[in-house]
Amino acid sequence: MGRDDYEGAVGAGERRGIPLDPTRLSLPEAGVTGRLDLSPFLSPPLRRAYREPSSLMRHPKEELPASFAGKYSPTWGLLLERLDESEILQLAPGPAVPRGPTGEDLRASVFAVRKDDDTDRSILNRQRRNAVEERVDGVTATFPHGSLVGEISLRPDEKLRVSADDLPDYYHT
Repeated sequence: MGRDDYEGAVGAGERRGIPLDPTRLSLPEAGVTGRLDLSPFLSPPLRRAYREPSSLMRHPKEELPASFAGKYSPTWGLLLERLDESEILQLAPGPAVPRGPTGEDLRASVFAVRKDDDTDRSILNRQRRNAVEERVDGVTATFPHGSLVGEISLRPDEKLRVSADDLPDYYHT
């Protein structure tokens, strides 16, 4: 599936992914992630959510989407190994993982979409967590609040200069 196919599928509300092959995932090199603090650029409500994600928790208004969190497998083990090599893996015992306001399991599933002929992009399906979070600053049910950290509002007289050096794996930063 090419980029246009994926964007068309997402736009049509389809859930098309490909089998997860950790060896094909495009991931950043170790030491690249976690160095950017975007909080000064965010609105006060979004800044609070960025710094304290638990501040968004609310009782779900509708039934949560189905959970597709899988069990441990060799593929999952290889994915964890690749994420660890990129220094973007954090493990915690099950009881320490945050749950929904009434104990809901909020685990996300992971799937992949083609990035190019040689690599895939990992996608974290966060719909269950989104369903129990308050939506601030225009966040929708299908996108997590984290997707807005790359959106910077400018006044009509302002311009933004961006370095695109890290764009291939920006979504992991």
